Amino acid sequence: MLQSDLEVYMQELEEIVNIDSPTGHLAGIEKILEFFTLRFKALGWTVESSATGSELHPCLKIVNRPAETYDILMIGHIDTVLPVGTVAERPFTINGEYITGPGVEDMKSGTLFMYHLAKYFTEHQLLPEQANICILINSDEEIGSKFSRPLIEAAAQKSKCALVFESADKYGTMTKGRKGIGRYFVKFKGIASHAGSQPEKGASAVTEFLHWGTELMQLHNLAEGTSINIGVVQGGTAPNVVAEEVNIQIDVRMTKMQPVYEIEKLIEFLGNNPKDPRVTITTEGGITRPPMVPTPESEALCQLFETVAEQLGQSPAKFQSVGGGSDANLTAALGIPSIDGLGPTGDNSHSPSEYTLYASYAPKFDLLVAAIQKILQK
Repeated sequence: MLQSDLEVYMQELEEIVNIDSPTGHLAGIEKILEFFTLRFKALGWTVESSATGSELHPCLKIVNRPAETYDILMIGHIDTVLPVGTVAERPFTINGEYITGPGVEDMKSGTLFMYHLAKYFTEHQLLPEQANICILINSDEEIGSKFSRPLIEAAAQKSKCALVFESADKYGTMTKGRKGIGRYFVKFKGIASHAGSQPEKGASAVTEFLHWGTELMQLHNLAEGTSINIGVVQGGTAPNVVAEEVNIQIDVRMTKMQPVYEIEKLIEFLGNNPKDPRVTITTEGGITRPPMVPTPESEALCQLFETVAEQLGQSPAKFQSVGGGSDANLTAALGIPSIDGLGPTGDNSHSPSEYTLYASYAPKFDLLVAAIQKILQK
């Protein structure tokens, strides 16, 4: 990436980072989508806006030309987990080596990479005549791509490979595998009574919840890549009152699906067979992201990037499997060769210390250009 191009990129990154865009904040989301719409249309690319099932979570589908299949699918998101007002507190800043600001690492820098790649390939006439590229920009990734998932899966099924532009980790390592994610919401409704004078009349929602916790945690198995975390517990009113109600939220992570089937079977059994039959239990939720499991085809994509990095004289390109989820989980679950972490190097997402490294931008962009050229040549 030429220095002049990097300077333009940084100006544009400052513009979109300095727009509050928490998931569902339509004013900020639409402003950023307009930013991308105008620029892609100026390149001559076709831009379609979709409500993806909710007017609060619009998505852009961008193609270099209409096509039935795509050589490459690129995916990025513009929503953040940070509330409106965060930009005013800590706007985009370049402080020596560090670039900071809300959403700069997760993942506005990577999403902007996709536009600059399209711009580079278009202006330098590097797209083969028959090449077809599809770019998706969604605004609900931070809530599991609940509304954009059908659009992502439909495009993935037409694509030869998927490249996802979440940031690389602080060492520059990219991603070839991710754990799947399940979210479950359980409500326990018992009978309140005085814990001292009439405990027998009560049916404790807390006691039922504790039974659940004991049973569920028997399936917690980090050695096999399965974790169960009851992260939210709300209920009870006073120490001398048998608790009438408890609400819990459960996070499940997995590297393969079989343990999830066992967990869901146990949740169903516990829900239908309360230890105290006077307690009623309702459950909601399920798998929000299936696991992203490396395949021989995705490993081949990793190898391509590793070879290109070596040819460019860059530091070795490395890939790893990580715990957090992304839209790559959705494409990989369909059997589409998928890799992630193609944005610049960064760390501390979702926190005030979120950053990317300035020195990582140009080399990563050059790596992407060369790698995409090889993918298209195939």
